[in-house]
Amino acid sequence: MAAKFNNCFFQVRHRHQIRHLLGCDVIANIVAAFMLTRLDYGTALLAGLPYSTIAPPHYVINIATRLVYALWPMDYVTDTTIKLHWEPIHAR
Repeated sequence: MAAKFNNCFFQVRHRHQIRHLLGCDVIANIVAAFMLTRLDYGTALLAGLPYSTIAPPHYVINIATRLVYALWPMDYVTDTTIKLHWEPIHAR
């Protein structure tokens, strides 16, 4: 699982380099296609585990939200994640 989360973080860093070239909707579709599908694949195994175990995929979703809307690291992302219709990990 750790390798999957590291791969998702790598994808976020790679997509950040092309963020300024594409629109918000295009980046949201790319993130959903490449990162969130990988994240969803293993989240069924995380059901019922403590928060410390499900924190890394939650961080991936927060970072992806910041990527799509070009938010600063300290900006509040919950409302933006809801606007994108991305569910938190415990709801998946």
